[in-house]
Amino acid sequence: MGPKRSVPSGSKSAPKKRRKVMNLKEKVELLDMLRSGKTAAAVGRHYCVNESTVRHIKKKEKEIREAIAAAAPTTAKYLHKPRDPNLSRVESATFFWVLDCYKKGIPIDSGIIREKAKSLYDFLKENEGEGSTSADFQASKGWFENFKKRFSLCSVKVMGEAASADQETASVGQEAARESPETPKKLIEEKGSIQLLHFKLDCSDVPEVNVLERSFSVHKVHSVKDMENIFQLVRNVIPPLTTKKHKGQDGRIGIVGGCQEYTGAPYFAAISALKVGADLSHVFCTKDAAPVIKSYSPELIVHPVLDSPNADQEVAKWLPRLHTIVIGPGLGRDDTLLENAKGIIEKSKVRGIPVVIDADGLWLIAQQPSLIQGYQRAILTPNYMEFSRLYETMFRTSVDSNDNHRCVLRLSQALGNLTVVQKGEKDIISDGEKVLVCSHEGSSRRCGGQGDLLSGSLGVLAHWAFLAGPEKTNGQNPFLVAAFGACSLTRQCNNQAFQKYGRSMTTTDMIAEVGMAFSKLFET
Repeated sequence: MGPKRSVPSGSKSAPKKRRKVMNLKEKVELLDMLRSGKTAAAVGRHYCVNESTVRHIKKKEKEIREAIAAAAPTTAKYLHKPRDPNLSRVESATFFWVLDCYKKGIPIDSGIIREKAKSLYDFLKENEGEGSTSADFQASKGWFENFKKRFSLCSVKVMGEAASADQETASVGQEAARESPETPKKLIEEKGSIQLLHFKLDCSDVPEVNVLERSFSVHKVHSVKDMENIFQLVRNVIPPLTTKKHKGQDGRIGIVGGCQEYTGAPYFAAISALKVGADLSHVFCTKDAAPVIKSYSPELIVHPVLDSPNADQEVAKWLPRLHTIVIGPGLGRDDTLLENAKGIIEKSKVRGIPVVIDADGLWLIAQQPSLIQGYQRAILTPNYMEFSRLYETMFRTSVDSNDNHRCVLRLSQALGNLTVVQKGEKDIISDGEKVLVCSHEGSSRRCGGQGDLLSGSLGVLAHWAFLAGPEKTNGQNPFLVAAFGACSLTRQCNNQAFQKYGRSMTTTDMIAEVGMAFSKLFET
């Protein structure tokens, strides 16, 4: 064999071509192209990848769509195994159990907490039977450290006048524990709190006022400085107006609702979305509602499909083009429409689309909480009555009107840390970790349709905040930021319209104020 040729001095080898790594959003779009009938070769050329890569992604379709449904960021380039839902339930149960022990003054340490969590998990796994897909759970030290961070247990402390009484209780509890060494064992083996795994907790088993500091870390939004900080986060996520964009980039919003009795609500939601800054608003309504809604405005795209036999499939065709779905305005409570709305929610979850649920959409959730439970890209916007119905469904007890903040927090946690916006004299917003209070000045006028303005504007802001990413929201939950922005905007519109029309003000008057209110709050 001849000698190797020497490389001329000073010459450099060509840089190695970097392999293209597609994120989840691109993979879903690729899969949708394949579903539309395009060949693997054509799709590969479109994305500048090998045909074998396209076929490999096709094989992984189920895992990719499951990752989207589990609320994985669509910009993620690698799949992570979805979190065990049983573990989430066990952690919630353990969290409430710890608080209960704290109130009663029962001394517990990390070892007892870990054993309790493992005991609950094993109990749940055993109940699933031989077909259980749950993995083994060891409640390791690493898990416990993450559990502490997730629930901020280090921040639990007694506040106010209750401190001395609880300290006395604690000392009694510690004395009792020394006299009865079997107490920790009994605490671990007791399965009473397993009912929390199904979120059907009797509130008498939970501490009355033990408040977590983390739950109210942004609670004091009444100060001008803190409110301004949150307003700045909203301003950060608003996309700038530029001539380089094309139609649709700033938001394509879908409104699911509108029947013979209720045609105003979907119109208010859809037109509000356009007024806030969305490029396109679609309304998916019943056949008899469509002509009426179309007559309100030529700017809306109206689909008369909601009462068709395959309504969910008809709407699913449009989901790849939509950024947010708002479900509920003008939906009504007809069984067929509710069943179709259920199918649309399921299909939206599979695609990882943010979902805002309002009005009769909340009635559906109150009947079937599991439909949305754990989907953290959902935002619920109940008024007081709707909130009470949801709360009683989850906890089998009525709302404590003296502690609305804690009730909103608990409901969010019970639903899997969704964002919940309780509308009222002050709008209370929580994602199960933090609580925001929007007390921006509105008016005393409560005409019908204001909630539709809120849900429509929230649909747009949720898309913008989600797209902006954590660097623009300072690490805050984007849906918290969006909800605060939508609540503030609705209140500002209410205030401006009331100044002009007083008692005769209607939601139509409020919608006319959206542009000026938006500019005043977020652009000056």
